Amino acid sequence: MRPSTRAFLLGVTLINLIGCGDPSGPPLSLTGEWVGTADGRTITLVLTDAEGDIAGTGSITNPANTLNAGGSRDARQVSIDVLVGTTSVSLFSLEGSLSGDHIDGTVDGAGFSSATIRLSRD
Repeated sequence: MRPSTRAFLLGVTLINLIGCGDPSGPPLSLTGEWVGTADGRTITLVLTDAEGDIAGTGSITNPANTLNAGGSRDARQVSIDVLVGTTSVSLFSLEGSLSGDHIDGTVDGAGFSSATIRLSRD
């Protein structure tokens, strides 16, 4: 086999190997503990992600309270409704975008008014 033919075949093989990776990248998931601050209040959420269906619990500071969360993830877009406390009807929503171990978005309701938040996975 001529050297130029060998080099050509090696090049084609390398291109095929590199090009055959999974184009969608690693699977997206919100499962885990997330922590962020909005308007001076720290929000901690422990979430599970079952193919885009989100559920979880957590806590918030200033004043301290418990949280119950539910929502959805469509690819990288995240929408979560969060109930504050166990007996109140105080609710806030988090809308954002997932990028690696961060969710960047806004929080509305329960004293928040389009507050910017960045949640990071612990």
